[in-house]
Amino acid sequence: MPQSRKERSHVPSAEGRTRPRPEYVVAVARPHRESVQVHIRAEPRAVWNLIADVTRMGEWSPVCRRCAWIAPATGPAAGARFVGHNRMAGLRWSRECEVVVCEPGTEFAF
Repeated sequence: MPQSRKERSHVPSAEGRTRPRPEYVVAVARPHRESVQVHIRAEPRAVWNLIADVTRMGEWSPVCRRCAWIAPATGPAAGARFVGHNRMAGLRWSRECEVVVCEPGTEFAF
């Protein structure tokens, strides 16, 4: 017979006494916005192709392991989306990003 919530609130221990049932936390993903700016002392044209190629981000990021364009995107363009796979302190997560500014040789923002 199913137990009521009150009856299930404690579980027997090895000695027959009851101990509180462990609580379970369910996390719900919420949209996350973050803004970071990096200024590089170089001509924008000299570094733009490196920065705009998000598939190379894992080569120099201490957190991001790899990125991939989400179809139909195959490269940098305003509105293009990509997913970044990250790892830090034993935690792993992925994040979808969208390119918001893509001006070749001048500015790239996501």
